[in-house]
Amino acid sequence: AVFRAFHDTANGYRFYIDDLVTDPDCRSAGHGAALLGWCEAEARQRGCDRLTLESGTHRERAHRFYFREGLAITLFGFAKKLD
Repeated sequence: AVFRAFHDTANGYRFYIDDLVTDPDCRSAGHGAALLGWCEAEARQRGCDRLTLESGTHRERAHRFYFREGLAITLFGFAKKLD
């Protein structure tokens, strides 16, 4: 997991997970849930108001995992590729 904790106007003090990755051959063995649980505990210990992450729209399996772990979709992310 790669993460950072910072303040912003929309979320207060938030714990943002940049990357949460498990080896594809080791998935569905509880490693992702343990890693996400560690991130949540770390966010609470730091006094964060929210734990947030972003996930590409094509990552349906990851989304099912996030829903199962109690996360919810709370915003849309927009992007424009610049040349």
